[in-house]
Amino acid sequence: MNSNLIELRDLNVAYDGKVVLNNVNITVTEDDFIGVIGPNGGGKTTLVKVILGLLKPISGKVIKHRKDFEMGYLPQYNDVDKRFPLKACDVVLSGLMNKKGLFGRYSHNDYRKACESLEKMGVSHLSQKHIGSLSGGETQKVLLARAIVSDPALLILDEPDTYVDYASEGEIYDLLKRLNEKMAIIMVSHDLGIISTYIKTIACVNKDLHYHASNIITEQQLQTYNCPIQLVTHGKVPHTVLANHVHTHNHK
Repeated sequence: MNSNLIELRDLNVAYDGKVVLNNVNITVTEDDFIGVIGPNGGGKTTLVKVILGLLKPISGKVIKHRKDFEMGYLPQYNDVDKRFPLKACDVVLSGLMNKKGLFGRYSHNDYRKACESLEKMGVSHLSQKHIGSLSGGETQKVLLARAIVSDPALLILDEPDTYVDYASEGEIYDLLKRLNEKMAIIMVSHDLGIISTYIKTIACVNKDLHYHASNIITEQQLQTYNCPIQLVTHGKVPHTVLANHVHTHNHK
Protein backbone atom coordinates (compact mmCIF):
# COMPACT_ATOMS: atom_id res chain seq x y z
CA MET A 1 0.00 0.00 0.00
CA ASN A 2 1.33 3.42 -0.97
CA SER A 3 1.94 5.88 1.83
CA ASN A 4 0.51 9.37 1.90
CA LEU A 5 2.80 12.37 1.42
CA ILE A 6 0.58 15.40 1.87
CA GLU A 7 -3.12 16.06 2.42
CA LEU A 8 -5.28 19.14 1.97
CA ARG A 9 -8.31 18.93 4.25
CA ASP A 10 -11.34 21.26 4.10
CA LEU A 11 -9.06 23.95 2.69
CA ASN A 12 -10.22 27.46 1.77
CA VAL A 13 -8.13 30.23 0.22
CA ALA A 14 -9.19 33.81 -0.49
CA TYR A 15 -7.64 36.97 -1.97
CA ASP A 16 -9.03 40.31 -0.82
CA GLY A 17 -12.13 38.58 0.52
CA LYS A 18 -12.78 36.65 -2.71
CA VAL A 19 -12.73 32.86 -2.36
CA VAL A 20 -10.28 31.27 -4.81
CA LEU A 21 -10.32 27.70 -3.48
CA ASN A 22 -13.41 26.37 -1.75
CA ASN A 23 -13.42 23.39 0.64
CA VAL A 24 -10.63 21.53 -1.16
CA ASN A 25 -9.85 17.96 -0.13
CA ILE A 26 -7.13 15.88 -1.76
CA THR A 27 -4.44 13.43 -0.65
CA VAL A 28 -1.20 12.90 -2.56
CA THR A 29 0.46 9.49 -2.25
CA GLU A 30 4.08 8.61 -2.99
CA ASP A 31 3.47 7.24 -6.51
CA ASP A 32 0.75 9.63 -7.69
CA PHE A 33 0.89 11.36 -11.07
CA ILE A 34 -1.94 13.88 -10.86
CA GLY A 35 -2.90 16.11 -13.77
CA VAL A 36 -4.41 19.38 -12.53
CA ILE A 37 -6.71 21.02 -15.07
CA GLY A 38 -9.11 23.93 -15.03
CA PRO A 39 -9.83 27.29 -16.66
CA ASN A 40 -7.64 30.35 -16.23
CA GLY A 41 -8.33 31.92 -12.84
CA GLY A 42 -9.80 28.67 -11.53
CA GLY A 43 -7.24 28.32 -8.73
CA LYS A 44 -4.65 25.92 -10.16
CA THR A 45 -1.61 28.06 -9.36
CA THR A 46 -3.06 28.91 -5.95
CA LEU A 47 -3.37 25.18 -5.24
CA VAL A 48 0.29 24.71 -6.15
CA LYS A 49 1.37 27.59 -3.89
CA VAL A 50 -0.55 26.13 -0.95
CA ILE A 51 1.07 22.71 -1.40
CA LEU A 52 4.52 24.32 -1.63
CA GLY A 53 3.86 26.26 1.56
CA LEU A 54 4.07 29.63 -0.20
CA LEU A 55 0.49 30.56 0.64
CA LYS A 56 -1.55 30.02 3.78
CA PRO A 57 -5.23 29.06 3.66
CA ILE A 58 -7.81 31.07 5.57
CA SER A 59 -9.14 27.80 6.96
CA GLY A 60 -8.54 24.08 6.67
CA LYS A 61 -5.35 22.08 7.04
CA VAL A 62 -2.26 21.15 5.08
CA ILE A 63 -1.05 17.88 6.60
CA LYS A 64 2.37 16.44 5.82
CA HIS A 65 2.25 12.71 6.52
CA ARG A 66 6.00 12.40 6.07
CA LYS A 67 8.15 14.94 7.87
CA ASP A 68 10.80 16.99 6.08
CA PHE A 69 10.38 15.49 2.63
CA GLU A 70 11.75 17.49 -0.30
CA MET A 71 9.55 19.07 -2.96
CA GLY A 72 10.80 20.04 -6.41
CA TYR A 73 9.11 22.80 -8.39
CA LEU A 74 9.16 23.88 -12.04
CA PRO A 75 7.13 27.10 -12.43
CA GLN A 76 5.29 28.01 -15.61
CA TYR A 77 7.56 30.97 -16.29
CA ASN A 78 11.22 30.26 -15.62
CA ASP A 79 13.35 32.62 -13.58
CA VAL A 80 16.58 32.18 -15.53
CA ASP A 81 18.05 35.32 -17.09
CA LYS A 82 19.57 33.98 -20.30
CA ARG A 83 21.78 37.06 -20.58
CA PHE A 84 23.62 36.03 -17.42
CA PRO A 85 26.67 33.80 -18.13
CA LEU A 86 25.48 30.78 -16.15
CA LYS A 87 26.36 27.28 -17.24
CA ALA A 88 23.71 24.56 -17.24
CA CYS A 89 25.47 22.82 -14.34
CA ASP A 90 25.33 26.03 -12.28
CA VAL A 91 21.59 26.32 -12.89
CA VAL A 92 21.07 22.76 -11.64
CA LEU A 93 23.25 23.38 -8.57
CA SER A 94 21.02 26.32 -7.63
CA GLY A 95 18.36 23.72 -6.83
CA LEU A 96 20.43 22.89 -3.73
CA MET A 97 20.65 26.50 -2.53
CA ASN A 98 17.99 26.01 0.15
CA LYS A 99 20.28 23.51 1.83
CA LYS A 100 23.43 25.57 1.35
CA GLY A 101 22.27 29.10 2.02
CA LEU A 102 23.08 32.07 -0.18
CA PHE A 103 26.85 31.93 0.37
CA GLY A 104 27.29 28.21 0.97
CA ARG A 105 29.92 26.31 -0.99
CA TYR A 106 28.98 23.34 -3.13
CA SER A 107 30.68 20.04 -2.36
CA HIS A 108 31.98 17.39 -4.74
CA ASN A 109 28.85 15.41 -3.90
CA ASP A 110 26.69 18.37 -4.94
CA TYR A 111 28.43 18.52 -8.32
CA ARG A 112 27.98 14.76 -8.70
CA LYS A 113 24.25 15.07 -8.00
CA ALA A 114 23.95 17.92 -10.51
CA CYS A 115 25.66 15.82 -13.19
CA GLU A 116 23.42 12.85 -12.38
CA SER A 117 20.31 15.03 -12.68
CA LEU A 118 21.41 16.32 -16.08
CA GLU A 119 22.08 12.74 -17.15
CA LYS A 120 18.59 11.65 -16.07
CA MET A 121 17.19 14.41 -18.30
CA GLY A 122 19.37 13.29 -21.20
CA VAL A 123 21.30 16.56 -21.37
CA SER A 124 24.59 15.78 -19.59
CA HIS A 125 26.39 16.94 -22.75
CA LEU A 126 25.06 20.46 -22.06
CA SER A 127 26.63 20.69 -18.60
CA GLN A 128 29.20 23.35 -19.57
CA LYS A 129 27.01 25.20 -22.07
CA HIS A 130 25.75 28.67 -21.20
CA ILE A 131 22.02 28.58 -20.45
CA GLY A 132 21.44 31.44 -22.91
CA SER A 133 22.66 29.31 -25.81
CA LEU A 134 20.12 26.51 -25.25
CA SER A 135 16.85 25.92 -27.07
CA GLY A 136 13.50 26.05 -25.27
CA GLY A 137 13.36 22.28 -24.92
CA GLU A 138 16.94 22.04 -23.70
CA THR A 139 16.35 24.81 -21.16
CA GLN A 140 13.28 23.05 -19.77
CA LYS A 141 15.23 19.81 -19.36
CA VAL A 142 17.96 21.69 -17.47
CA LEU A 143 15.31 23.30 -15.25
CA LEU A 144 13.75 19.88 -14.66
CA ALA A 145 17.19 18.66 -13.62
CA ARG A 146 17.32 21.54 -11.14
CA ALA A 147 13.87 20.59 -9.80
CA ILE A 148 14.94 16.99 -9.07
CA VAL A 149 18.54 17.55 -7.89
CA SER A 150 17.45 17.52 -4.22
CA ASP A 151 15.83 14.06 -4.68
CA PRO A 152 12.29 15.28 -3.99
CA ALA A 153 9.51 12.95 -2.92
CA LEU A 154 7.06 15.27 -4.72
CA LEU A 155 7.66 17.11 -7.99
CA ILE A 156 5.28 19.95 -8.89
CA LEU A 157 5.13 21.25 -12.46
CA ASP A 158 3.17 24.24 -13.74
CA GLU A 159 2.68 23.75 -17.49
CA PRO A 160 6.15 22.27 -18.18
CA ASP A 161 5.68 22.43 -21.96
CA THR A 162 5.30 26.23 -22.07
CA TYR A 163 8.58 26.95 -23.87
CA VAL A 164 9.06 23.80 -25.93
CA ASP A 165 8.37 22.55 -29.44
CA TYR A 166 6.50 19.34 -30.32
CA ALA A 167 9.56 17.08 -30.38
CA SER A 168 10.79 18.23 -26.96
CA GLU A 169 7.25 18.12 -25.54
CA GLY A 170 6.99 14.36 -26.00
CA GLU A 171 10.51 13.82 -24.67
CA ILE A 172 9.75 15.80 -21.51
CA TYR A 173 6.55 13.86 -20.81
CA ASP A 174 8.41 10.57 -21.32
CA LEU A 175 11.05 11.75 -18.84
CA LEU A 176 8.34 12.62 -16.32
CA LYS A 177 6.79 9.19 -16.68
CA ARG A 178 10.14 7.62 -15.76
CA LEU A 179 10.63 10.03 -12.86
CA ASN A 180 7.23 8.98 -11.52
CA GLU A 181 8.74 5.58 -10.72
CA LYS A 182 10.66 7.31 -7.89
CA MET A 183 8.56 10.33 -6.93
CA ALA A 184 5.01 11.65 -6.89
CA ILE A 185 4.18 14.26 -9.53
CA ILE A 186 1.55 16.98 -9.67
CA MET A 187 1.36 18.62 -13.09
CA VAL A 188 -0.77 21.64 -14.00
CA SER A 189 -1.83 21.69 -17.65
CA HIS A 190 -4.46 23.02 -20.02
CA ASP A 191 -3.75 20.29 -22.54
CA LEU A 192 -5.80 17.31 -21.40
CA GLY A 193 -5.47 15.52 -24.75
CA ILE A 194 -1.70 15.21 -24.44
CA ILE A 195 -1.21 14.65 -20.71
CA SER A 196 -3.88 11.93 -20.41
CA THR A 197 -1.38 9.42 -21.82
CA TYR A 198 1.02 10.06 -18.95
CA ILE A 199 -0.97 10.98 -15.84
CA LYS A 200 -2.75 8.49 -13.57
CA THR A 201 -5.51 10.68 -12.12
CA ILE A 202 -7.11 14.08 -12.73
CA ALA A 203 -8.00 16.98 -10.45
CA CYS A 204 -10.38 19.52 -11.99
CA VAL A 205 -9.97 22.89 -10.28
CA ASN A 206 -12.44 25.72 -10.78
CA LYS A 207 -12.61 27.14 -7.24
CA ASP A 208 -13.89 23.73 -6.16
CA LEU A 209 -11.68 20.67 -6.67
CA HIS A 210 -13.11 17.49 -8.17
CA TYR A 211 -10.78 14.49 -8.01
CA HIS A 212 -11.17 11.89 -10.75
CA ALA A 213 -9.39 8.60 -10.00
CA SER A 214 -8.53 7.87 -13.64
CA ASN A 215 -6.61 9.42 -16.52
CA ILE A 216 -9.67 9.16 -18.76
CA ILE A 217 -12.43 11.71 -18.38
CA THR A 218 -15.47 12.42 -20.53
CA GLU A 219 -16.76 15.77 -21.74
CA GLN A 220 -19.91 15.20 -19.68
CA GLN A 221 -17.84 14.66 -16.52
CA LEU A 222 -15.85 17.83 -17.21
CA GLN A 223 -19.07 19.78 -17.57
CA THR A 224 -20.34 18.27 -14.32
CA TYR A 225 -17.11 19.40 -12.65
CA ASN A 226 -17.61 22.89 -14.12
CA CYS A 227 -14.39 22.61 -16.17
CA PRO A 228 -15.32 23.94 -19.64
CA ILE A 229 -13.44 22.51 -22.63
CA GLN A 230 -12.88 23.31 -26.26
CA LEU A 231 -11.23 21.59 -29.22
CA VAL A 232 -8.16 23.24 -30.73
CA THR A 233 -5.72 22.25 -33.43
CA HIS A 234 -1.92 22.45 -33.23
CA GLY A 235 -0.72 21.93 -36.79
CA LYS A 236 -2.99 19.17 -38.10
CA VAL A 237 -3.65 17.49 -34.76
CA PRO A 238 -6.93 18.37 -32.99
CA HIS A 239 -7.13 17.83 -29.25
CA THR A 240 -9.02 18.90 -26.17
CA VAL A 241 -7.93 21.75 -23.91
CA LEU A 242 -9.62 23.77 -21.22
CA ALA A 243 -11.62 26.78 -22.37
CA ASN A 244 -10.07 30.24 -21.98
CA HIS A 245 -6.74 28.66 -22.91
CA VAL A 246 -3.97 31.12 -23.73
CA HIS A 247 -1.64 29.24 -26.05
CA THR A 248 1.95 30.17 -25.19
CA HIS A 249 3.90 27.16 -26.48
CA ASN A 250 6.76 27.88 -28.83
CA HIS A 251 5.64 25.34 -31.44
CA LYS A 252 7.38 25.41 -34.79
